[in-house]
Amino acid sequence: MTLPEYKVICLTGGPCGGKTSSVSLLTDYFESFGWRVYRVPEAATLLFSGGVSFPDLDADSAYSFQKSILTVMLEIENAYRELGRLNAKRGIKSVLICDRGAMDPSAYMPRNEWLQMLKEMNLEETALRDYRYDCVIHLVTAAKGATEFYTTENNSTRTEGVELAKKLDAAVMGAWVGHQALVVIDNESVANFREKCDRVIQTVSTRFGIANPPGRFTGKVTKKKFLVKNFDPQAQFPVYSRTFMVEHYYLVNTSGDGSQTRIRKRQEIGESATVHFTMTARTTVNGQRLETRRNLQHREFESYRLQADPSRQKIVKIRRCFLFNDRYFQLDLFTSPHKGLVLLEAYLGEDYDHMAHGAIPEWLDVVDVTDDKAYSMFNLSLSS
Repeated sequence: MTLPEYKVICLTGGPCGGKTSSVSLLTDYFESFGWRVYRVPEAATLLFSGGVSFPDLDADSAYSFQKSILTVMLEIENAYRELGRLNAKRGIKSVLICDRGAMDPSAYMPRNEWLQMLKEMNLEETALRDYRYDCVIHLVTAAKGATEFYTTENNSTRTEGVELAKKLDAAVMGAWVGHQALVVIDNESVANFREKCDRVIQTVSTRFGIANPPGRFTGKVTKKKFLVKNFDPQAQFPVYSRTFMVEHYYLVNTSGDGSQTRIRKRQEIGESATVHFTMTARTTVNGQRLETRRNLQHREFESYRLQADPSRQKIVKIRRCFLFNDRYFQLDLFTSPHKGLVLLEAYLGEDYDHMAHGAIPEWLDVVDVTDDKAYSMFNLSLSS
């Protein structure tokens, strides 16, 4: 019998983005399914509430304190992770809801200091970003798109003005570029705060393969796919991005139920020798497409690769992850098969006209192919 895994959600974002409200909603949501819910507190708030004033610290003290924040954060998370692991052995599903994550401190210090700190702590950036959290949800600060609701009164350690809040929001968002399940929830593509919170629930349920009753949540998010035309892979990319080499293998389906299972190997180009392996299973329940993912060890990946469907080809592509107008995109340049094919993907609000509102990069010539099955990876993998 396969033991239930525990899941880890990271809620991050700029000041006054809705993290506290989202933690409460997610707690109620998972408890309604009988899951054990652990709310992992924000390490920085715990330490700052003890009387520390960051502007009073000199350079050495600030560096040391940032190092302490990361140390405390990881230790607190690990304590709850151990509970999740032990619950899984007992057959109990658990979820950890983290108020911020391990990449957040990098947004508050120079890049060279961050890398030096990781070296001193014997940590690897890719592992911190990609392995610790099943889903990262960035809630954009109210200072961007909802300034009338921006306040510092509900958090005694929050002192940022509107402009600084915007700057910090962008820095934190950029710190997570490259995570396989990063979702950015902005304030402009939702009608109100309730819809923003509902989108958090919808994002998590989509990522974790949980079927929701029809109409229970508004603010539905869906994966949108675009065909990119006239793309020059040799041209300088106009925005900051992280680049990966990705391989996909579809496995033989012996159940005959129409479900799809694929394994993936992903390695960042030019940054790290770390390789990330995952398995994704896709099913349909009451008309809802559900996907469940889990991390694999290298030996598991190689074992599953022996079960690759011989009627399908290995898909190899170069993936660029980037942010644009508070949306997270993944640009895939196929190298095999269909060499030269370029597809753009993003999780976006279902009822929002992103093309009309400038949410799609204007420097990309795209056509929406979300509903065109010819561009599904499953069909693209078919041997010719």
